Amino acid sequence: MSVLAHAALLALLYYFGSYQLSLRQQEADVASSLRATSQASSAQRLRDLQTIKQLLEKSAGRGDSEPAPAPGAAMPAEPETPQQMLDQARELAKAIDALNKDIQAEELAMLTGADKPPAVAKPAAVAEAPTAASETPALQADQASAPAKPPQRHEAEAKGGSTDAGNPPADHPRGGAQVAVTPETAAGEIAALEAKARTTLAQRARQLQARANGVPVEAGSQGTGPGQAGAAAQGHGRGSSVGAEIAEFIGTDRPGGETTASKSYFGNKTSFFDKGAGRIPPVDVATMVPGHGRMLGAGGEYANRVYLNSWYIIGPFAGRHEGGLFDNPSYPPEKAVVLDAVYFGKDKRLLKWRYVTSQSYPLVPPDAVEDSVYYGYTEVFVDQACDLTAWIGADDDVQIYLNDHMVWKGGNVNKQGYFNQIFEDGGAYLRDYNRTEGKRVLHFNKGRNKLFFKLSNGPNSAFLSMVLTR
Repeated sequence: MSVLAHAALLALLYYFGSYQLSLRQQEADVASSLRATSQASSAQRLRDLQTIKQLLEKSAGRGDSEPAPAPGAAMPAEPETPQQMLDQARELAKAIDALNKDIQAEELAMLTGADKPPAVAKPAAVAEAPTAASETPALQADQASAPAKPPQRHEAEAKGGSTDAGNPPADHPRGGAQVAVTPETAAGEIAALEAKARTTLAQRARQLQARANGVPVEAGSQGTGPGQAGAAAQGHGRGSSVGAEIAEFIGTDRPGGETTASKSYFGNKTSFFDKGAGRIPPVDVATMVPGHGRMLGAGGEYANRVYLNSWYIIGPFAGRHEGGLFDNPSYPPEKAVVLDAVYFGKDKRLLKWRYVTSQSYPLVPPDAVEDSVYYGYTEVFVDQACDLTAWIGADDDVQIYLNDHMVWKGGNVNKQGYFNQIFEDGGAYLRDYNRTEGKRVLHFNKGRNKLFFKLSNGPNSAFLSMVLTR
């Protein structure tokens, strides 16, 4: 009885002592990581707002309107607090709105033949959003190691917040004492401002495309006739390069994946995976060039087929069951990659980013469990801008982003047929590094290129296959 009493006392002391302290420390670390993630996401959106402003100026022939800083001049201070970031986002949004009104007035004058309206007065100077290079060294060409601190990435769709650039939020009243702005409230409004600015930029892209194709004008309408409108549009054009830059930024030229609705696990005596009719594309093994490293090249020590096996990976987060895995929830890594962050994952386990170099093919995430979500980040370095073919396959579903643009969205098309080929039909899919369900030609910029994936798993095991070829 004495031993049992002492054991119970020790258990209580542990539970209310070091165990509770450990739990509180974990919660504090996760809360700090969530704030850092919101901050990183907002910083990226500020950079995007600045880019949108510059693209709009360039499309209107005002790309050189900003005077170059004098040599040795002090650079504008980067915003550090949520309030400073929010203030800069509002100022950028105001500048974008004013510029857009000026552009629309110009377009109307061009189409109607009226005199060009006077330019809208330029708003007060806005501090440039940070565009400095990443703090981390670039991944070397052999993709042998990933960075210690990658630049932040952000969600493609903004959520929450006010869309009025001129009005402060409810918790930031005019007059009286200011209410402190948290990273979360700032992130919500900045996200809404950036989403509105992207819509403005997309509208501008459509205008430039219409101008390139000639702008039709109905007969009898006031202003120029159809032929004159087309000529005026072409004469006023800024060239296709600006339109291409805008398309690249907003991702309108990116191919999307196909998806279909999922079925239930055992409903109607069928798997919830769609059978489909797709086939794994063959690999010409005779033309494969082996290499000592992981660099693409024509012969010699350079391979012509590179398996991306080095990633920072975090997970598992809780995923949906059955067909819901194709529409899993979003988690903090989708807002920004912060490699020293910690989050609560599935079953309240504490998750950290881990650097994984898979010694076998394909890449299997650590702690692979059913109904879960994993994220991965790496970088690929190329010495010259080029187009590469990405061969992609996943068990079960994956979305992939290249330089913050979604370039692959999986789904349930052909999934059952794909799994049948891999697990039942045999074949040399492992030997040829070819568990591929589809291919995309992707453009890689000169230097460092960021890759990010979201892998969703349903029943059984999980893997990702991503191979690059010329």
